[in-house]
This record gives sequence, C-alpha cells and structure tokens, in this order.
Amino acid sequence: MTLSILETNVSESLSMVKTLVLPIIATIIFFIILLFIFIGGSKIIDKSPVRNKFLIAFSFIWIVFPFLFFIKHKYIKNKGGGLMVKNAIYHYSDFVAAQVLKKNLNETINTKVSYNLIPTGEQSVENIVVLIGESVRKQNMSLYGYQRETTPNEVAERNNMLLYQNAYSPAAITNMSVPIVLSNIDIDNYQKELKKLSDNIVNAANHAGYNTYWYSTQGGALGITAIATFSRNKKFLNGYDEAVIPYLKEALKDTSPKKLIVLHINGSHPYACDKYPPKEAVWEGGIDECYDNSIRYTDKLIGQIFEQLKDKNSVLVYFSDHGQIKENEVYKHGDYKEAVQVPYFIWFSPSMNTDKKGQKIEEPTSITTVYSKVLELMGTKNSKTIDNTGKYLRLDLNTINYDDLK
Repeated sequence: MTLSILETNVSESLSMVKTLVLPIIATIIFFIILLFIFIGGSKIIDKSPVRNKFLIAFSFIWIVFPFLFFIKHKYIKNKGGGLMVKNAIYHYSDFVAAQVLKKNLNETINTKVSYNLIPTGEQSVENIVVLIGESVRKQNMSLYGYQRETTPNEVAERNNMLLYQNAYSPAAITNMSVPIVLSNIDIDNYQKELKKLSDNIVNAANHAGYNTYWYSTQGGALGITAIATFSRNKKFLNGYDEAVIPYLKEALKDTSPKKLIVLHINGSHPYACDKYPPKEAVWEGGIDECYDNSIRYTDKLIGQIFEQLKDKNSVLVYFSDHGQIKENEVYKHGDYKEAVQVPYFIWFSPSMNTDKKGQKIEEPTSITTVYSKVLELMGTKNSKTIDNTGKYLRLDLNTINYDDLK
C-alpha cells in the first residue's frame, strides 16, 4: 500500500491514503494526550493519580507496541494486526522499504534484454488486447456464479472464452502483482531481480514484430510505468475507464499488421463508488452495491472491446491484478486467498477457429502465466520462461506457497 502511495498519481494516492486515516487520527490523539501528561496536563485531564498512571501506561503502550509488532512482522510472520499496533509509527517502516524499492525499479528501464524467441509453428494473432482489471473479486462476478448480473456481456461471450475458474494473483497489491504478471521475473528473487522486469510482454512484442500500445486510466506507478515505457505508443488518461476506448479504436485503425494493446484501468479500486459515472449505477445502497456497480461498469467496457474486436483476427486477455477481502463491511487488500482470487480469461473473436473456445480450466492457475500465454498468441515462446506456479509474494516481500494463504 505504501509503495502505491509513493508511486501512483494524485487521485489514486488519495484513495489509498484514505485507508490510513483512522490510524493517523488515532496516533495524533494519543500524542496530544502524551503532551498533556508530560507538561502537567494530567491535572487538567483528571486529578485521580490512579487514572493518570493508567493514561501514561496506555500512551506508552501506543508507542511501544508498533515497534514490537514490527519485529514480529519482520522476523516471525506477517499475520496482520489491530488498530492499536498498526498506527502511523508502524507504517513509517513501510514507507522506508518502499523508497528503497522505488530506487531499484528505476534501473529496469535501462536494462536491455537479449531475446532468443522460438517460433511455435502456430499462427500469430493480429490484434492482442490485454486488459488489466483492478481489485476485482471473482466472487462478485456472475461469470463465476454470483447471483447478481454483474457481468452480462462476459456471460454472453462465455463460449468464445478459455476461462480459468480458479485463477489467483501472485501478490495483493497492484505495484507488485502487475509487474510480476507482465514480466519474466522469478518471484523468489523479486527484490534482487527487479532489472529483469525489462523482460516483459511489451518488450517481447517489439522483438516479435508487433506495434505496441499502452493506454491507462490508472496513472503512473513506477514498476508498471517501467514496463509501459517499452511501448511505442502510450498515454496515461484522466476520467473514467471508458476513456481508453477511443484510443483502442485508433490503435486498431493503425496499418501495422500486428498489434499488442495493453489497457490498464481503475476497475473496482477502493473506493469503488468513485470508479463509475453515477448514471451507470444499477444497484442502490451501500458498499456492496457500489462494488457490484463498478464490476458491472467494467463489464460494459469489456462489451465495448468485444464489439471492436469481433470482426478481426483478435483476442482479449483479461485478468485482475488482485481481488479484495471483505471484512467488517469493508473491501480491502491483504494476504488472504479471498483477496487474490481473480478473474482470468482469454476471449477469441468469433472469426477465429480454435479448440480453446468454451474450455474451462478448473485447476488453480497463477495469472503469472499471462507472460507465456501472450507470447504463445504471438506464435512464439521464450525457452527461459520462469515458472512461478504456486508461488505468492506477501506484502512483506517474502515468498510463500499460495496454498499456505488463509
């Protein structure tokens, strides 16, 4: 989360900062109490010596616990913590770590890759569109059995899809998951191999003779922007996610025989109520309705993409960077299975003949396979492709098995 705040544009940073508001306010309040106590304010607060001692002890706990929790977090196991321990002091260490990571990612752009792509013998697809969703829970999609019709356009095209029923993300935040998914990096050595993010689907497409495009409503995030930099055509857009559609149309008109077009959208990013035009609301109510409306709005966008591609030799690869966990009527990020179970499908235009249409893959599948799948659609493969199956990168940057997530 702190990496997101340091890297992204103003609007997305503000939406992430909102999740820290309560710990920050609570920390300020307790430091004010401390100030009163140490300058004699205890006489103003309460003349009872017993209660004053309680206030002093309680305030010291507020300072000491975050440091104890940090030690546990770093050397024992990351199991989360309550509001008492996760205050602003605790989060400071996250910002320090994120700054170091940000510096290392800058080197990615200048790292060159020597590709030795091997033809597979399969016909390359002319138009490959990769749509990167945001914070989408498969649990809230009618494509995966949800009771509300949140994805009618996707359901209608199910027979043209290779649908992954149990896909999962390799990380719980955008700035970790997207670079991993789009590149050929080993999760086990993520911090040591950031330069290898230069081996990504955009760079590979350039080498395979594709014209490359990147259009995003997300704003710039350093690891992701480093990959986007390899695109020959790119633009970061303002407004709702439909802002990418005119650019998609123009890209498809380009005379280049082969194109890779990456669209990165806001999707259902917290807070979901802000991620779609008010006129697009289908359900009224609370946070659940907002969240479902955001998924329905993304489905509308996907329907528009289907329409643009249906008469062409084209595919749409769609996945969400991660999902969210719902706790206490709040949707949030976290190292939980529920928070990283995501939609993932490859849609083939009706004019394309392939036995993959209508298939459902039931076994758990990491969306890190996007790298190899996109190369396959280009009619090529990389013999040095890293297999990250079963791996998951926690928020503390330690790798575990996906099956070990709660």
